[in-house]
Formats: sequence, C-alpha cells, structure tokens
Amino acid sequence: MKEVERATPKDDARAMMKAAVFLVHKGIKDKVVSVFKAALELLKYVLQDFVPTYKLTKGDVTFAVEKTLPKLLIKIGNTATRNRDEARNFILEMTHFTDVQPLHIVPLECVKPFKVNLAPRLALCRMELIEKMYQDLGLDNSGFITENVMTFCTQALKHHSGSVREVAERIIISLYKAVGEPVKSYLPPDDDKTRKNTLYRQLFEAFDKIDGKPSKQELKKQQASEESNKAAEIEALQAQLQQLKDMGASVKPPGDTAGKNTGKGNLKSNQKQGDINIHINVVSKDKKKAPAKKVAPKGVKKPTKASEEDDTSTLFNIDKTCIFCGEKDNAFTEEGLDIHYWKSCPMLKRCANCKQVVEIASLSDHLTTECDSKADFAKCPRCTEALPKSEYDQHIKDKTCNPAETSKSHCPLCHENHTQGEEEWKTHLMGKTGCKHNPRRIAHLNKQPTGAKGKGVGKPVGVKAKGIR
Repeated sequence: MKEVERATPKDDARAMMKAAVFLVHKGIKDKVVSVFKAALELLKYVLQDFVPTYKLTKGDVTFAVEKTLPKLLIKIGNTATRNRDEARNFILEMTHFTDVQPLHIVPLECVKPFKVNLAPRLALCRMELIEKMYQDLGLDNSGFITENVMTFCTQALKHHSGSVREVAERIIISLYKAVGEPVKSYLPPDDDKTRKNTLYRQLFEAFDKIDGKPSKQELKKQQASEESNKAAEIEALQAQLQQLKDMGASVKPPGDTAGKNTGKGNLKSNQKQGDINIHINVVSKDKKKAPAKKVAPKGVKKPTKASEEDDTSTLFNIDKTCIFCGEKDNAFTEEGLDIHYWKSCPMLKRCANCKQVVEIASLSDHLTTECDSKADFAKCPRCTEALPKSEYDQHIKDKTCNPAETSKSHCPLCHENHTQGEEEWKTHLMGKTGCKHNPRRIAHLNKQPTGAKGKGVGKPVGVKAKGIR
C-alpha cells in the first residue's frame, strides 16, 4: 500500500483499503502474537496515513473502524496478557486519531451494553477501558453522554462479578460529580427499601457526600449520640437535684431562734456532677445587721420541726416561682427550677471556667473571689469588671473601658451602667430594651408561658440574691 501512486483513482484506493481491513480483521483473530501486532500496525497505517493521503471519506473511516473494533473489544479479554494489553492500548490510541476522533465511533461502540452473563474477565476489561476512556475524554464533544454511559453502567451493575460492579460504581460516581441529579433518574428511587441493597446504598451515600450532605448512617449515629448526651444530661440533672434536696434539708429557716446564721447564708453546691454545678448565694434582707434573737412570748409555741421543713422547702419553691427572675410556671417543681436555673433563667449565667451557675450581677465578684480559676483574674479599678490577667495590663493601659459609677450598677456583659436596685437589674437583664449581650434575654422574651406569671413576685421575704444592689 505504501507503493501505490498518489494519482491512483479514489475508487481504487478505497478498494485497496477494504482489502487491507479484511486482512486486519483476520489478523486480529489470530492467536500468534506477531501476526496480531502486524495487523494492528496495518490498521494504524490505514487510518493515520492512507486515508488522509488519498482523501478517502468519513464513510470509509467508519467502515474500517466498525469492521475491526468489535474484534479488538473481544481481544481485550484474552487470557494472554500481551495480547490483552496490546488491544487495550491500541483502542485508546485509535480514539485520538485525527480522522477518527471527530466521528466519536470508538466511544459509541465501546459503550454499548454487554450481556450480564459475559465472561467476568472480558467484562472487567471492558469496564476498565470505558473508565480510562471517560477520564481521558470526558463528556464534552467526546461521544459520551449521560444517557449512554448510565445505560451501560446500570447494565454492568447487574453483572454477577463484584469487580465489574465496583468499576461501574466508580464510573457512575465520576459522572455524578460532572452532571449531578440527572444520574439519579437512571437508578431506583432513593428510599429505605432501595438502600437495603448494599450496592445502591453505597452509591447514594457517595452522592450525599458529593452534595455535602451527611449520609443516613451518619445521621443515625448523630441521633444516637444526641440521645446518649441527653440521657447523660438528665442523669446529671437528677444528681444535682438530689444535691439541692440534701442542701435544703440542712438549711435553717429565717425564723429559727436557735439558728447560728447571723445574717448571711451561703447555699452552695460545690460537688460537680458531670458538667453541672449550681451555685446560689442568698443573704438576709437586712445585710448590715443580723436579726436579733427574741424570746417567744408566753403562750406562743415555738415552730415545730415540721414547720421548719415547710419553710425550707418554701425557700426553693414559692408558688412554683423562680426567686431570681420572678417567672411563675406550673412546671417549676424542685427539678424544674433546677433545669430553669441551669439553662434559661435570664438573671443567671454559667461560669465558663468552673461551670457553676452564678448571678450575672455578681459575676465579676465570683471570678475574682470564688471561682476555681480566680487566680487567673483581676478586677479593673476603673470599670470594676474581672479580666484575665493576660489582658489586664493592656486593658489598664488603654483606658477605653466604660467607667463604673458609684451610684449605679455596672453590667459585666454589656459594660453599661444602670440604676441600682433589684427591679432595675431585672429590667436590664430581662426587658425588651435591656442588655443586648445576655443570650438568655431573647429566649425569655420569646418564651410562651405555660403558667401565670405574678407581677412583682420575687424572692421570699428576707431573702435577697448576692450581688443585687
């Protein structure tokens, strides 16, 4: 063929090409390696040199490829490794021939679905060939489209060989990265029934991962973890409630003439249960002077032990009312109040260092005198707020803090000054125009009350929370 003159008529050149293709067809089926390689060399010459030299048509190119490619696809499953590799490499090379690539003949022929009972080795080699070809060519003007690739892969998913199915999965996932949702239209619906099949579950979980969604398995693990954490939280709250009950039994009522408390009581829980530690300080109404010890008049009986216990329980639960914010709720049992203090009372805050629940009004004092990390804090003489010692020097040097005023209270959250007094603290920490830095304030305002709220209902007579001025 190399000796044929360029002036040869096109019909004669076409006849010579068809004869060469016939020889190639025979040589591809030959078991001798040297014959097979010679056939490939001849086909390469026909497609790369002979066709453009004698200006043969696209139809002639199509004829040459369609006659030889099916035999090459069978050859890639040959038991002889050399034959198998030669056939595979030639197909991939032929895809990029100048007169072959624009016709998209090779991808379209290779992507035709095969039977589910095809020999596993041949099916696997076919899948790997398509995977490599798709990686090289992509979807843009290559002959590959979503429809023919998915039709090919869904058929391969039915093959009995796991290796064949794995390659099909990889191709589908790669295609999903490129086109997204249209891929799912060729698969069964994504529901619990379909996900019971391991093959489809793996595919849909891969899709979820690509979309940035947690897989259903991850959601189940997350839900189980949340339930476990909730159970641990309930257990810790129950333990804290028991502590409060034990403390309540040991507190003397305000009217006890034999009590040793001379004006200041400290109701405190320092026993940590998990991550919960509630710390509530209370003082008598008269901070300056302890109530005088009085002798009961004749004929008046002293309080009985039972009445003392009733008074003690009243300290924690006055008409199911929070003694700090004044909220009244039928759910405020001792346990309910405990949860309210810990999670939602807008007058309280959990210390980030020791995890105790303290009043916001006394937060600075707590950080510098009571907290487990008090050694790490110092109080600014200008604004009276507690600051980490690592920031203290710079804070004092800058002098940019809002100075505290002796006639007013200073909020440690928003750093603003406001009128002194218990009700003023409530207005500031709970009101609609109050402290913008109190995260519990908004939740409190938005909360739908489940019981009546008593206006002006506060702490029991003779009891005042520490830090409220």
